[in-house]
Amino acid sequence: MSADVCDSGSAIADTNDAQTEGTVTFTNCTMNDPDGSLVMNGTSQFSFNTGTDSLRMVFRMTATYIGETQAINLTLACSSISTASVSCSVTSDFVGIDSRVYRIEDLSVSGSEISGFYVSMTFYDPDHGRVDVTTTQPLTYDCPTAVPGSGMLTLSGSSDTFATASFDSCSSYTVTVDGVGTTYNW
Repeated sequence: MSADVCDSGSAIADTNDAQTEGTVTFTNCTMNDPDGSLVMNGTSQFSFNTGTDSLRMVFRMTATYIGETQAINLTLACSSISTASVSCSVTSDFVGIDSRVYRIEDLSVSGSEISGFYVSMTFYDPDHGRVDVTTTQPLTYDCPTAVPGSGMLTLSGSSDTFATASFDSCSSYTVTVDGVGTTYNW
């Protein structure tokens, strides 16, 4: 597997006979590109259940790119993975650019290109607490620049704060906090 993934170092898979569960261990697994090298260390565990049509992956690793190292502490759980109605949930702790640890919990994305996408998650700020994010109007992605063309997210904070992000078109979106809206261009 190392030669398929790493330009140098190793990525070694240890799986069951059916290859439905196992662990991939990355040891100085280096992937080169014109701008620099990505070096991965740590493990990725996976489990695929054909009976429940589900996938679970747990990543505990570090990634170093152009001298900057980030810890990856992420769990991904997906259901209905062989259908167009796949639904996934992600939980992840991460260090922000301010060196504080944040958490995204129960990040869930569902829907389709036809119906639009629905997102829900809980975000934790170490100082300000919890923010729940939900989709009140489905998000559509029909813009050439891969930004939402329509839809609305609602953000509810732990101290009764409330905001919305409304995606108005392929060129603008509006953020409303405490009833006051401001429109921004992409």
